[in-house]
Amino acid sequence: MLALHKHLERNTFLVGDRFTLADIVVAAALFPLYQKVLEPRFRNAYFCANRWFELVSQQPTFKEHLHMEPAQWCTVARKAEVAKVEKKAKEEKKPKEEKKPKEEKKPKEEKKPKKKEEDEEEEDETPKEEEKKNPLDMLPKSTFVLDAYKREYSNKKIEESTQFLWDNFDPEGYTMYWCSYKYNEECTATFKTTNLIGGFFQRMERMHKASLPAL
Repeated sequence: MLALHKHLERNTFLVGDRFTLADIVVAAALFPLYQKVLEPRFRNAYFCANRWFELVSQQPTFKEHLHMEPAQWCTVARKAEVAKVEKKAKEEKKPKEEKKPKEEKKPKEEKKPKKKEEDEEEEDETPKEEEKKNPLDMLPKSTFVLDAYKREYSNKKIEESTQFLWDNFDPEGYTMYWCSYKYNEECTATFKTTNLIGGFFQRMERMHKASLPAL
């Protein structure tokens, strides 16, 4: 779950920017867990995975076979049933085994001291680098819930999601930018354009939680 959560911090879907077979397969594997095991106190820490699972479960091709609303997600994890073993009143007496002649005791070999693994002997002396804090995390909380708008944008028509945006937008907490690329001569080939977009997203990684880009 942690690996899935980390991946979905920077991506809407598992592969690329669209709903694919990979999302269907992984969501189908997690379906019984969200139904019976992943109670709120456990799954709340993986909010990116929860957002993705809700998004995938609302897709028509997925809902045809497996359908579960967020309100139906597991609230208390089910415990495995322990099989009851009936106690016998009296144990059956086993026939006594014939005594085998005692074998002569061999002299014990001296135990050689075990060598410690190299990993335990060598200590990592290199100091760990402290993770740099994201300055966006220090901004005051906004009344506009970006994850809610992302779900509207992904699951509904553009007219409905735009209306949700205008009804809930917080101009004090968020702003909008319209950007145009200056060097269109670099976008003559599809793979070149894809590489440029991928590099742009990598440099904007820290803004992922606080932004919704549309290209």
